[in-house]
Amino acid sequence: MKVFHKQIITPTDLKVINAAVQDVLAAEPTAVISMISNGKGSLYRYLVEECLLKDFPFAVIYLNAIKEEQLDPFLKVIRKQKGPTLVVAHLTVGKDISWFINELEALRKEKAKKFTTLIFANLRETWDALALQRKLLSGSLYIMKPLNLEEADYLLTRFETIFQTTLPKAQKQAIIELSGGHRGLIKAIFLGLKNNPDLKLALPSLLNCDSVVFRLQEIAEELGEERLEQLLRITSASHYLERYGYIKNGAIFTSLLTEYIRIYSPHLIERVLRDKTLNFTPQEMIVFNLLKQNINKVVKREVIAQAIWEQDWEEKYSDWAIDMLIYRIRSKIKSFFPEYRLQTKRGSGFILLSSN
Repeated sequence: MKVFHKQIITPTDLKVINAAVQDVLAAEPTAVISMISNGKGSLYRYLVEECLLKDFPFAVIYLNAIKEEQLDPFLKVIRKQKGPTLVVAHLTVGKDISWFINELEALRKEKAKKFTTLIFANLRETWDALALQRKLLSGSLYIMKPLNLEEADYLLTRFETIFQTTLPKAQKQAIIELSGGHRGLIKAIFLGLKNNPDLKLALPSLLNCDSVVFRLQEIAEELGEERLEQLLRITSASHYLERYGYIKNGAIFTSLLTEYIRIYSPHLIERVLRDKTLNFTPQEMIVFNLLKQNINKVVKREVIAQAIWEQDWEEKYSDWAIDMLIYRIRSKIKSFFPEYRLQTKRGSGFILLSSN
């Protein structure tokens, strides 16, 4: 069934596209950037289908590029333009084409206010140009992050109408949570459930659903191995990924992506975990492993004392030393292992809780 893009435009999308049109009317280079399959294509088609630029005072030249081979011939056409020109480019080439952005940037400098651009692109096409803060992308930049709860629910309601399938409220809430608000994942899970009503909305089942795995593969390939590793580490070096929506509230935006990486790129998980454990002292590592071995169970102070002081534990026993050790472990867990919570059970010991 064909999805009409006007039907899946959210209220925020309308604000973005209207603001973008106003920016280009002021001859300001404008860009709409999103992670892959997260809505920028729908905004571009809405712009075209609704003829939002029909009264624009410049000559409007459109480019819908799906192959890099389309770009050089297009540049030749643009260079021949004599009057004021607006380039509206929708880029879905599947690789970084920052060189094309650089060429458009050079034309903008050459033609000044007689030339401007409105670019719709995935991050995959523009990583380098974004890092270099090219004016074409940093002038008026609109970043399409995953949807919030309200707009994800709105999109699901639109899908129910389009695909003539009504879901219980609990299933809709589960789809929103599992997708992290990513539009492509919302649609993939929705259609997976429509085609297989017995599909369980849980990590193992969804990672056996072809449409969901395809979307996760797209996201992982767009990031590439180096950025995936930065995403897993969530350090100051990966904060730029938060700007584009990959990190939300200090964690990867969807647990589906984390699990996908664990299954399909286990070497990354192992490398990150190995490096994280290097932050523990030998005693901290002993206690952390002890707590993990007894996950979701209370570990008594005496057991911890025996683990770190062995046969001398009674002689060396110190509540203060154990409390300080637990304090340091708790701080490091918060920084490096957000999937765990370490709680104190007064009068009995400590318990490591897992969100997995």
